[in-house]
This record gives sequence, C-alpha cells and structure tokens, in this order.
Amino acid sequence: MNAHLSSGEARPSRAARGFLLVSGTIRLALQAAAVVSIVRRRPEAINGPKWLWLLISCIGFAGPIAYLLGGRKIGR
Repeated sequence: MNAHLSSGEARPSRAARGFLLVSGTIRLALQAAAVVSIVRRRPEAINGPKWLWLLISCIGFAGPIAYLLGGRKIGR
C-alpha cells in the first residue's frame, strides 16, 4: 500500500500537474536565459553588478523578467 495515499491526502488533479509542469518549465527557461545573458555580457553592458543580477535572477518569475527588461543595456 502506498504510504502517501493512505494518509488521506488527495493527489493533485491532472490539470494541476500539467500547470505545474508548464509553469516550472517556463520559469527554468527564463532563469537559464537570464543567467546565460549575465555571464556572457561584459560588465559595462549590464545595469549594475553581475553578482547582484545573478542573485535577483533566482527570485521566481520576477527576477529573470526584471533582468531581461531592465538589467541589460541594449543598443548603447
């Protein structure tokens, strides 16, 4: 007998598992894009210190989006 199911806890629905899978994949893709961009750019092409943006990029969805929208100097 499965210990998880015998505890009386309900399993997430198929839709909930799908949502978690898709949102997790998007989050990891955003973070990967931000980290690769931070590492490859010259320090003068980033608004602020690289180490700070690397830390910020670890904050859920907001961190990578913040970097991708405001952390890079584009066309300057």
